[in-house]
Amino acid sequence: MAISPTELEKFLDKEVDDFEKYFDDELKKKTLYRGESIYISGPSNFYLKHFNALKKRYLAVGWSDVTFSDSQRDGTTLTFKY
Repeated sequence: MAISPTELEKFLDKEVDDFEKYFDDELKKKTLYRGESIYISGPSNFYLKHFNALKKRYLAVGWSDVTFSDSQRDGTTLTFKY
């Protein structure tokens, strides 16, 4: 049976939900004061398409910015700015 674009979007949403839980769990381990940032390494299977969906969620709950960086040496890192 052929898969529809809608089904693929559902798969992406599920992956983003899982990554949100991962980052939430990592954030809970940190302390933060206004004006500071938190840096969290992302899992190896976390890509820009996941970040684009996830960023909206974090901005909606009060983070001033969330940025994505990816390098061969350091891997994927998200920066959460308060």
